[in-house]
Amino acid sequence: FKLGVQECFQMTGSLDNCSAGKNDVPDAIAPGKGPDLINSIDVATEGDTIIVNPGNYVENININESSLTLKSDSGPSVTIINGSINISEAGHNFILGGTDGVGFTIQNESSQDDAFIRIGTKANTLIENITIAYNNFSLSADFAYPTFGILILEANITNLNITGNIFWLNESYQTAIAADDVVDVSDVNIISNTFTVTSGENETTTRGIAIAVPNINVSGKPFVIEGNTFTNLTQAIVIGNDSGDGIKAGD
Repeated sequence: FKLGVQECFQMTGSLDNCSAGKNDVPDAIAPGKGPDLINSIDVATEGDTIIVNPGNYVENININESSLTLKSDSGPSVTIINGSINISEAGHNFILGGTDGVGFTIQNESSQDDAFIRIGTKANTLIENITIAYNNFSLSADFAYPTFGILILEANITNLNITGNIFWLNESYQTAIAADDVVDVSDVNIISNTFTVTSGENETTTRGIAIAVPNINVSGKPFVIEGNTFTNLTQAIVIGNDSGDGIKAGD
């Protein structure tokens, strides 16, 4: 980041790197050392990359700036976000994780959020090398929260890539990737993800990919679901619903 001296000091707790002409704030952060993850994201500007050191970050994150990249320094096995990530309408061109082991584990041990990752932007989102681990935080006899791993909220989606992620589900009507209100999609790729129910209690509905809307118009570039692995789920891929026509090809 490039920050003013005051902002730099607030982030780092030191003036060592904050003198005039020397106000580079290191991208990498760690728990207990300087700012938390939320503050780092809040001060980021368009085009910034935030590299996160190993640790357990108990935070709910909002992405409200465009063209941000959030990745880990050492990979998902040692970099854990214990909370949720909400990508707002303004958060287009967002990259979470990436290749070469720079992703995260996202889990949620004590929240009533409906999803680990909520996508509310319409354009250019990449989610790659992320492990989503349900922890069976059950709030009722029938449902466990979060219900969704990745929940797509925007009605018109362009250039969404969900690739190389791992979803560990356990029970109770959980869905790894869900879209409830999608109308028009272009260049959406859900590729090479792994979906596994771990508890063995999959007599209730556990879904890998659910596009649960009456009609989807696939316009322009394709909507691709391929190379995914499903283990012990009651339903691997569900498209459309009882009242609709499923997917329609575009003009």
